[in-house]
This record gives sequence, structure tokens and C-alpha cells, in this order.
Amino acid sequence: MSDESNALERVYVESSEFIILGLTGRTGSGCSTAAKILSEDDIHLPESSKIYSSENDSRKYKIVRNYIKENWKPFISIQMRVVITGILLELNFQELSVLIANVLDKEPSDIETSLADFKDSYDSAHSKIIQYKAMPNKIKGVRLD
Repeated sequence: MSDESNALERVYVESSEFIILGLTGRTGSGCSTAAKILSEDDIHLPESSKIYSSENDSRKYKIVRNYIKENWKPFISIQMRVVITGILLELNFQELSVLIANVLDKEPSDIETSLADFKDSYDSAHSKIIQYKAMPNKIKGVRLD
């Protein structure tokens, strides 16, 4: 089997053990509420639902409800702003300044000057991210098996 086939097979095996659910919507659309509900240890599902008109549909609802109650595992909520912040914090202050300068079409030195009061806080957070990334996964509590 080729390396590509092995890599693809591993992705399929790993992805069968988790679900990625992306919630997107405008402000007030309920995404944060849905994420909160899905990340709770216990999910509340009504005993029955009035949206089902037939006895057969009601029976199916109860089967699904019971399965969910017995097998529920909460989702881990990851907000996009946290992911973006983590990626940005991997950059040192000068690299961040260059990135911002490119986005704003400014000189990096101007950006560094504008953010001078922020530099110490940023450098501290950057250092913590770099230290965390250097830690072995076992210490971080990450499972890769």
C-alpha cells in the first residue's frame, strides 16, 4: 500500500471516532446557544414530541431519544476566535507587525510603534504558546492513538 493510501486510511479511521460540527450564523441566530447545549454533560430531551403526528414517528423518536440518553458524550466547543488567536500568538511580535502591516498596507515599523504598549503583554502570551507547543502531547493530555 502506498504512503498516500496509508495516510488516507488513517484519516478515515480517526475521523470515524469523532464528529466535527460547524455552527455558523449571524449574531443572535442561536449558534452560541446550540454550542452551549451540545457541550453540556447531560442533554435534556423531552419525553415525547408533538411534532410527530403518527404513532410510528413517535415510537422512532423515543428510540432515538433513549439511544442519545444512554450514549451521550458532550461536544468540545472550540470558538473560531480562539483558533485564530492561537495561530497569531505563534508569530513573534515582529512577524505579527509585518502581518498587520501587510493587511493594512502600512509600514511594519509604524505598526510596531503603534503597538509598543502592547508588546510586553503579547511577548508574554507568545512565549507561553511556544512553551505549550514544545511540551509532549502526553503532558498536554492529548491522545493521538
